[in-house]
Amino acid sequence: NFLGEEDKIDVGYGMEDNSNWVYDGYPILGYDIAIFEKSMVVGMPIMTLTSISGGAAYVFSLAPDRTWTHEAELVAEDNGEYHSCDAHCVAIFGDTIVVGDYTDKVFSGAAYIFTRGDLGSWLGPQKLVHPNQQVGMYRFGISVGIFNDTIVVGSAGTEFTTFFYMRNDAGTWKLVQK
Repeated sequence: NFLGEEDKIDVGYGMEDNSNWVYDGYPILGYDIAIFEKSMVVGMPIMTLTSISGGAAYVFSLAPDRTWTHEAELVAEDNGEYHSCDAHCVAIFGDTIVVGDYTDKVFSGAAYIFTRGDLGSWLGPQKLVHPNQQVGMYRFGISVGIFNDTIVVGSAGTEFTTFFYMRNDAGTWKLVQK
């Protein structure tokens, strides 16, 4: 077992009880989880119980005493729009986190890329959208993955396609293959 009993995370950090992390009977923090070395990103598709919009991804760091500490909350600049940055899927590699939100813009979808800056804070996001850029049932961002300087984003709506992005020398992500 990767995490022992003593390594459990209290997902209700700062909350009186963990029921605040449940929506309509379903847990929402931990919808998807990714770990790289001593960093963990946890998806939460719905940020508040009064609205079905505006999720977030939460970053935790593993301390020397083997406890996980909340480090950051990652949200999109357009958070608050219908289903913006809902963190249905997450991926992490090094100092880069990818958050997939297939419900953005009424199921057109998006992937948000965050990078850890030199001072340790998380910067971004850079938003990737379906190359068509028109509202449609693309479900772009239904799955995401990252390795080195390559990001893969899945689409499972009107077309089932995988999109490959590579980071250029300027640090931005460009579509290289569909």
